[in-house]
Amino acid sequence: MRRAWVGWPLAALLCAAAPQAQVIPDSLWQQELEGIGVRPGAVNTVPAVGGASVRQVPLSGTPAGPQSVAEVARQVPSAHVQTNSRGEALVYLRGSGERQLVVTLDGAPLTISWDRRADLGLIPTGALDRIVVATGTPSVAWGPNALGGAVDLVSRRASGEGTLTEASLAGGVPGTGRASAVRVARGGPWSATLAVEAGARAGDAVATGASLPFSQEPGALRTNTDRALGSGLARLEWAPEASQSVALTLFHASAQKGVAPEGHLDPATESVRYWRLPRWRQSLAVLNARADARLWRVRGTAWAGAFAQTIRQFDRADYQTVGAEQRDADASGGLRALAEFPRAWGVIRATTFGEIAEHVQTETGEPRERFRHATGSVGLEVETEGRVRFAAGTALDGMAPLATGARPEAGPFGDLALHAGAVWDVAPEARLRIGGGRKTRFPSMRELFGGALGRFALNPDLRPEQAWLAEVGADLTSGPLTGSLVAFVRDVSGTIEQVSLADGRHQRQNLGGSTAFGVEATADWRAFGAVRIEAALTLVRQRTDAGERLTERPGALGRVGVDVARGLWRGRAWADGVGGVVSPVPGGRIDLPGAVVLSAELARQWSAGGALLETSVRVDNLADAVLVPQAGLPAPGRSASAGVRVLF
Repeated sequence: MRRAWVGWPLAALLCAAAPQAQVIPDSLWQQELEGIGVRPGAVNTVPAVGGASVRQVPLSGTPAGPQSVAEVARQVPSAHVQTNSRGEALVYLRGSGERQLVVTLDGAPLTISWDRRADLGLIPTGALDRIVVATGTPSVAWGPNALGGAVDLVSRRASGEGTLTEASLAGGVPGTGRASAVRVARGGPWSATLAVEAGARAGDAVATGASLPFSQEPGALRTNTDRALGSGLARLEWAPEASQSVALTLFHASAQKGVAPEGHLDPATESVRYWRLPRWRQSLAVLNARADARLWRVRGTAWAGAFAQTIRQFDRADYQTVGAEQRDADASGGLRALAEFPRAWGVIRATTFGEIAEHVQTETGEPRERFRHATGSVGLEVETEGRVRFAAGTALDGMAPLATGARPEAGPFGDLALHAGAVWDVAPEARLRIGGGRKTRFPSMRELFGGALGRFALNPDLRPEQAWLAEVGADLTSGPLTGSLVAFVRDVSGTIEQVSLADGRHQRQNLGGSTAFGVEATADWRAFGAVRIEAALTLVRQRTDAGERLTERPGALGRVGVDVARGLWRGRAWADGVGGVVSPVPGGRIDLPGAVVLSAELARQWSAGGALLETSVRVDNLADAVLVPQAGLPAPGRSASAGVRVLF
């Protein structure tokens, strides 16, 4: 009976008809963060506690636009997205490591707790409204391990009475296709979202000048880069009053894919990952609740997640004979809560975070192993109001392995997190901010106990990374021109890096410390009303205590884009530049060449019979540039796509 009671409001809302509610999608998609005490504003960059910043990247793109969160994340200044040797699309902010980043969906962790990574290449965009990115010294409300920042994916929902349906279809070369549908509705205290998406690709294009001496046929698509993906999201919210709401979000994604082999490794002398993933599944249930009163405000997020994958290691690049197989099954559950107590001078904020996760692993020729660990945090934060705002916070973070299979025990780990900062609104068009703090990133369970089918040697003595962070920035507006400039520094002790062993395996070790100095600049000029020019540049100098550069962390990132809207037409062109990357290779390290990737898009809108139709064409990597973010794993070459979207 309970299932039927929950289902009736969802079904009734999604089937209701309300022609009077037909509005353009940008005004219908509601923009609200769930579960985390960060308040978004009307502009792309808004201050957060401690003088850090929050950037919002809307996903109201064109039908031929980005198909995954990984593609959208490239629009964030200081964000570098690369696909590693496991086939995972990971994002790095300001040169920080991928495990130093917290990724959530509606406030609940989307990262797999065992590995503390999220493959953003397998998270579709159709069900999402926008991405919120916090950099610098983020609030303690984000929980443990947010040394490098945090990314929250916000699902779509209706902000006004009525219904809206969006259906999209896109395809392109070489061999890609995608279909998606989203329906949102709001009636009285109830609102609902239902989204489904499916896509496939035959493989990635290989840039003409890419050097792949091994495991690659000439003139063909990139070896073993095919993929098929399906996903669905449902959300039901009950808000009897403006000050109260309860929402349930259900998300599931399923995929099968190949992993590109490292083309610089000779399989006769090196261990090459000839991997395929015939099964990859991720599910997440998120319950959000909030209640506001005169003396307090409460936000809570509870979640339960499940993940499963099968990795098959083949003997050769023909992918005919399976040499080994690994099956992973993960389950996790947790709670995040935030309570705010307004005062005449500002607010007191109390936060708590707790999660328990289990990982079951079965490898060829090895007994089944079970791992379990707990992660937690308790924090307190204060923030003042006024033109000059001060903020400070502290939290106790911890992580404890509870079961380690047949491996040596490690941990528990614990440390104190600190942050403080200030924001000064010098004038309506100028803001200065400064912030700093201390944060710890605990080693993940896979770093401690995972062997990756014999590729890694274990190191149970691995310790946490500890970092002191600081930044100073300015945000300026002058008529149609807005800009920001941020200088930042990060001093990390116990940096975790991979080293090569004499037997050909790798091992994760604490390599003393590392320091990063950087500057981030952005500009946005809305010229002549119909023209918008955006630019971003990030320069980072990262060195270990021994003076060596950190591997696969770009020293320079840049982006320039031009957007022209005229009537029902819209044209966009942009260039992404990457440089200053060093990558490990057998026998040492090499400097990878920098590259600039040009892309363009043209879209047109049509209106008929109360429906809005949009068509678009897009070309990525227009000049077929060779971008190599990691040795032997070049980024895709030129590709083209076209799509159509209808809203009614």
